[in-house]
Amino acid sequence: MNTKDLAQRLEVIDAQLGKQKVQLTARPFEAHRTIMAEDGIQTAPFFSLAGFPTIFEDINSWYKSRYGDRMCLDVNIGEKPFLLRGLVYYFRFPLAYGTVLLEPLNFIEGMTDNLRISLTKDEMNYIGRAFMDGYYEFLRLDTFRQYMPKALNTEAQEMSKRGLQDISAAISIFKTSHDAQGAMFHSQQAAEKFLKAALLQNGHTLKDLKSKKFSHELDASLKALIAKHEIFKYLSTAVADVNLPSMDIRYEELGHGDEDAVRSIYAALHVSSFIANQWWLDEMRKGVVPALVSGKFYQNGMGIDYKCVSVKTDPVTGDIATLAMLDNGGFDAVLRQNTKFAFYYYEITDEKKIARLEDRYQRVILKRDNVA
Repeated sequence: MNTKDLAQRLEVIDAQLGKQKVQLTARPFEAHRTIMAEDGIQTAPFFSLAGFPTIFEDINSWYKSRYGDRMCLDVNIGEKPFLLRGLVYYFRFPLAYGTVLLEPLNFIEGMTDNLRISLTKDEMNYIGRAFMDGYYEFLRLDTFRQYMPKALNTEAQEMSKRGLQDISAAISIFKTSHDAQGAMFHSQQAAEKFLKAALLQNGHTLKDLKSKKFSHELDASLKALIAKHEIFKYLSTAVADVNLPSMDIRYEELGHGDEDAVRSIYAALHVSSFIANQWWLDEMRKGVVPALVSGKFYQNGMGIDYKCVSVKTDPVTGDIATLAMLDNGGFDAVLRQNTKFAFYYYEITDEKKIARLEDRYQRVILKRDNVA
């Protein structure tokens, strides 16, 4: 496609997106999806792997030329509290593209050099896990905010948007006023809204969800979701952590502290990012959860590609798939994954991409690792 033809198409597409009130920073992604659909392209990389600009990069360049600095995104995608030696600290998660090595200690507010050098190995491991969990959760939510799945109905979209606001409110309240109960309430509200948005996407109505059965009852919402899709059972622990025994937390001082607030915020982030990730994956896999099959290729919700090398039955843990992670920003690895977690992936069917990934697997993985 030449530059003139692309510019003409983008004029029309951008005008349509403006009428639909699509956020400006999300329009390059929506325009990319529209052009791919119109041209019958199933998958295409966002960024160049061989030095030649991709369709998305050409689209993004057009938007930067048209709107200038208004296309600039916030350099941070979220904040997350964590406890260290009895004190609350905050990660500030950066917006990053491509191959980036993130050092968690560089993204902690108030981390002094003196404290940094005193950290134990266990504390470093704890900080690393908390950072990576939060980073991926906020990345999923930021992607969802910018790039909502087309299949998501209007009511589910509106409900989940309010849930995102509750997450921001929970963290902001805890950080600025140190109100643990306020943070817990908004965390509960975030989880409730995402659970109900998932129910709205699975056939329930707003009238159903406003009934006494579902009023502030996270357990009832989760039970109804599990009845629709068994994968939601993996939210049980997080829902229990964020659920409130009563709404009295809004009116009475109940003695909740930092640990309670942090646990609630973590749980709300997990519930919301899990649901948002499944929505995105469902759009890519047309609602059909794949099986992990030897020889096939997959991608997860973070855009990381894998080849399933083998599947073996373990008498204790069940079927275990050996997955080769391929070309994740130049990083390759081999890992094991229980096949019951296949819902974190969708199958890659584009033959050109499969050929490229197979070549990568042959050149890098087989020469380096024993993955039989």
